[in-house]
Amino acid sequence: MNQTQTTQTNLTQNNFALKKLQGIKPKGVKVKQDNSKLSRLVSLCDVVNSQFSNLNIAGYLPIFDYVKEKLNKLVFDESDLITFINARFNHDQDPLLTGVYSGALLDVLSSRNKENNLKTNIFLDGGHNRFDYLFAFANNVDDIILKNLKGDHIGNGIGSFGGKANNLFAENIEGSYLFNGVGMHEGFVNMVYANNVAGFGTLHSIASSHGTVKSCIGINILGDRSLASVAFNCGKCDLIYCDTVRGNYLFMSSAGISGKIKNLICKNIEGKNVFDLVGSDRGSVGLAYVNGFTGTPSHTVYTDSGIGLLAVENTVKSSRRDSDVIIAKGFLKDINSLFKYSDAINCRKEKAPEKYKKLVEKFKISQIRTIVDQMSYKDIDDLVIKSHQINAVYDTLEEVLTR
Repeated sequence: MNQTQTTQTNLTQNNFALKKLQGIKPKGVKVKQDNSKLSRLVSLCDVVNSQFSNLNIAGYLPIFDYVKEKLNKLVFDESDLITFINARFNHDQDPLLTGVYSGALLDVLSSRNKENNLKTNIFLDGGHNRFDYLFAFANNVDDIILKNLKGDHIGNGIGSFGGKANNLFAENIEGSYLFNGVGMHEGFVNMVYANNVAGFGTLHSIASSHGTVKSCIGINILGDRSLASVAFNCGKCDLIYCDTVRGNYLFMSSAGISGKIKNLICKNIEGKNVFDLVGSDRGSVGLAYVNGFTGTPSHTVYTDSGIGLLAVENTVKSSRRDSDVIIAKGFLKDINSLFKYSDAINCRKEKAPEKYKKLVEKFKISQIRTIVDQMSYKDIDDLVIKSHQINAVYDTLEEVLTR
């Protein structure tokens, strides 16, 4: 399959999530009242809370096996699952156990549907109610869209530990660690998208520990350590696209320890110690382009970062050293290869404007900027296409960056 065919396939996979995100109600997922099914699901949740009361987050698998066994003869669908979630909003039970139980329900439903060649598409508008650990560790997932929710660790670990998820979307979320660790530990997620989120550690540790997330999109995010440890420890992520993200230690340790991120594209970033340890310890980020930066980058960006080409434009200065800057250090194609530093090219616009101008031309920054200016989270299909265009531009720079 060539690159064009691959791109078209990925865009087709995104269609469900994109349409639902724009407000189209999913067919066949009307919330209904079946008291007998709801009673069974609620009763089993109570049993799980009683029998697994000493369980910690690392030991969730027994719950999945237990739920699968107990629901062996109960037929339920997406609407039954949503009805259960609605009945358990703002509950006073153990948040971890009840959240993992909801993930087990989704996993059982998805597995059954796959056996019948059916997809499981979940759309949930939470009405600003709370549900911690919602759908945590669901292993095999098609598309999930979550709106207007409160809670910590929502979607934690979906598609991880060898699991697979297609598209994970969330809008208007209040709580820490949204989608934490999705696609980690040899898992796979096609796309994870978060818009209008307030909380610590949003999109933290996704694609970590040999995991893969193809595309990660974060819009209007407020919280320290957001997008930290992405693709950490031999993980892979093709594209991170962010617009309007505020917080300290953003992207910290992402692509660290032999991790790999192809493109990191940011607009309107604000915070202290941004990019700390990004691409450190044999990790790599191919291109990091930032347009609109307020705050201070970590000093490691200038010393031991594994970013092949970093370009920061339209900097709002908060200290003497801050300036529009171009830093080129090398390029890494193979995730297991040792990172080879070339002589670092480090130029600040204010101190050496003529040199900066030449580097803008040499590294095709204007061409990259033009593509980025046209990127918008409101048209995700086009955003993915433009990420491939940036890949093509950056591929032409490989020889320049490794001399």
